[in-house]
Amino acid sequence: MVSLKQIRHHNQIQPIVRVVGGDARAEYAWVEGLEMLYVGELPNGGRVRYPEVEPLLIKANAMRTFEDGQIHVGVARAAALCRRGIPLQVHVNVTPAHLESGRCVAAVAKALDAHPEARPPMLVMEITEATAWKDLRAARVQISALKKLGVKVALDDLGAGRSLELAMVGGFDIVKIDLALTRAAATWPSAKMVAKRLLDLAKDHGAAVIVEGVEREHLSWWMWQGVQRFQSYAFSKPLEDDEGLNSLLDLAPSIPLLPMP
Repeated sequence: MVSLKQIRHHNQIQPIVRVVGGDARAEYAWVEGLEMLYVGELPNGGRVRYPEVEPLLIKANAMRTFEDGQIHVGVARAAALCRRGIPLQVHVNVTPAHLESGRCVAAVAKALDAHPEARPPMLVMEITEATAWKDLRAARVQISALKKLGVKVALDDLGAGRSLELAMVGGFDIVKIDLALTRAAATWPSAKMVAKRLLDLAKDHGAAVIVEGVEREHLSWWMWQGVQRFQSYAFSKPLEDDEGLNSLLDLAPSIPLLPMP
């Protein structure tokens, strides 16, 4: 069993794209944001994602240090983009426990003070792990506190776990449709009906929608429903942080604009 000290911690980035076209036909896509995705490098060259590292962090009593550090890295990334005049939102994953405890708000405020170049609206705190919510009322209070700092708040995995309960409470700027629902909607009419209801819920609450994991051949259906934002391997796999960002920005001087094939 590998130890926490043997893991080299870093982040990949995955673009969030906005797709436009006529008659629900995708014609152009541009990069609108970047989600930070944790990766742990193992001594044998293998890789692990956050769910596999979380037990080690808990055992080492290092969860708070890790989560605060991820927020600091995200705010630093947003500051770097702002200095370059590049209007890309940076999405940082936040666990329910970190949010409900109030530590997340404190870490964001501290990081923004340390990086005054970062424009708060360019930072998106993305609440994950829909099955782990314990205190929805406390979560709502903390979401309001984040919004007072000026940052955006997103709800990940809408359609899974207790996400629907929290979505109905409101307060989110962005919701992300759960990957399992996206895949089911590609095949099952009943899943399409569920997806339409969730899109209506997001619209009622004034939240933008990002659909995860959509395939190119199913883009038109989502676009007919009014969805424009997607995060999917169909557009880009996760990229190594600095190298990946530079390769994206090489495509255009400011916002990468990608012609659809």
